[in-house]
Amino acid sequence: MSSLKYQRYRSQRYFYVSAYRKIIKLMFYSVSFNVFLFTLGSYIFFNEQAPEYFGTNGATNPVELSAINAPNYSSSPLLPDDIPGDDKPVTQL
Repeated sequence: MSSLKYQRYRSQRYFYVSAYRKIIKLMFYSVSFNVFLFTLGSYIFFNEQAPEYFGTNGATNPVELSAINAPNYSSSPLLPDDIPGDDKPVTQL
């Protein structure tokens, strides 16, 4: 085998080796990045704060509502009555 032929064969083999190394390095970075994104998404999803709910009839300021897990079976309402009684004159609309 001549020296030129040997150099050509060696550079051809090194081309495949370097290509495989680049592909493996790219796959490693890709998998690492995907694991990072999955971990970040899981952390954000599982550590989400409870939402805040507000209610208004349009004429009054918003009132913060408290979230409950079941229907209100008690006799007391969760919000104060927004309809004025007969004994109170209507001053705000």
